[in-house]
Amino acid sequence: EEENNVISQKLNDIKTYVDEALVNFIIGKKPMSEWDSYVQQVKNMGIDEIIEIYQNAYERWLAR
Repeated sequence: EEENNVISQKLNDIKTYVDEALVNFIIGKKPMSEWDSYVQQVKNMGIDEIIEIYQNAYERWLAR
């Protein structure tokens, strides 16, 4: 339940940011020189924690 709370709190914001940023990169509104700051922002928003939660859930599933 705790993992689900973390995911629900962070994932929607990350998805929205990623979708908007990628469109802006594709249409040229954001220069590719900002790519590294985009990646850092996604990390700052907690993507690594979400990946860890999914990895742990997968490993629990494999162990059953």
